[in-house]
Amino acid sequence: MRLYDTDKDGNRFLVPSKFYQDANGDYWECRAVIGGRKLLVPAPPWAGNINPYIFEGPNIFVEAASKPLCDVPELRLGATPCDDGNLILTDEEKNELLRTDPLAEKFIRPYMMGKDFINRITRWCLWMVGAEPADIRKCPHVLERIERVRKFRLASKRKITKKCAETPMLFTEVRYSNADYLAIPKVSSEKRRYIPIGWLSTDVIAGDKIFFCENSTLYQFGVLMSSVYMAWVRIVSGRLKSDYSYSSTIDYNCFPWPEIPETHPQHLAIEKTAQAILDARALYPRSSLADLYDERTMPPELRKAHNANDEAVMTAYGFKRHYEDDRFHDEDIATNLLYMYKELTGCEEFTDNYPNLH
Repeated sequence: MRLYDTDKDGNRFLVPSKFYQDANGDYWECRAVIGGRKLLVPAPPWAGNINPYIFEGPNIFVEAASKPLCDVPELRLGATPCDDGNLILTDEEKNELLRTDPLAEKFIRPYMMGKDFINRITRWCLWMVGAEPADIRKCPHVLERIERVRKFRLASKRKITKKCAETPMLFTEVRYSNADYLAIPKVSSEKRRYIPIGWLSTDVIAGDKIFFCENSTLYQFGVLMSSVYMAWVRIVSGRLKSDYSYSSTIDYNCFPWPEIPETHPQHLAIEKTAQAILDARALYPRSSLADLYDERTMPPELRKAHNANDEAVMTAYGFKRHYEDDRFHDEDIATNLLYMYKELTGCEEFTDNYPNLH
């Protein structure tokens, strides 16, 4: 089966649309771009098959990858405190600590987990990477917190946690960015059309419920904030109850990105629509990402920007609207992305359990 055809200008478009059977066998009905004429192509072997991702499509299994399959920056998980709450501060705790230990101000950094990021809640952390021991010892209440961390880690049954009791002033996993970075929450509601993604300042320490990406571009932001990417996430992402439980090794590293150079007009078009999304968000400075991406309250400017971004990303992949209802179909998109993944990895398409439709 052909996944794509090509028009006279060399643009690719999606072929399959509607499956049906007749006396001559199984077919997909589709409409060509040129002239709107109908074409019949043989049905794929997976027609009628419900694959492990619970939709009618090929049995292609996405396996975790330690690094991205495409040429994009790596995604890293934020820092892990393992501190029994002693290195993390609310506004009230921060203010009280500064009242008693004013010198502690040099250790305090903004801190966010995924829920904080989505709901625009700022917390704080004691971040003492490279701090002078002499300065720490001048802050008695900071020392009290550090001592509680040390005792908490020593009481752990895990050897690695016990080992980290030797450096109780530090997070157990010290990961941070030296520049502003793209943040992706690890858990996000499936009720949202898009996973809320955005940039955070290098001053903000991302916790271990945020993935962060350094050196990311507007183009990458645009693709990740598209319906194409969400069609991928919906089939491969893990779940926490019904919410998306995002994984860098599956959701990000295995994603097949469109192969277009930076100077290509479509690459520039995605940069433009991505910036329009950020500009639309900026029109509502008091609103959190939770407010902006609630289907009931999403501002018209933001929805318009996302619709334009979706069109730009679909065009970059060569996807076309379904001729029957003039819509992009998630299952068509997911099928093509799975075959792109197969091409990238050379993985096997399993056929043993396909049903016999004859």
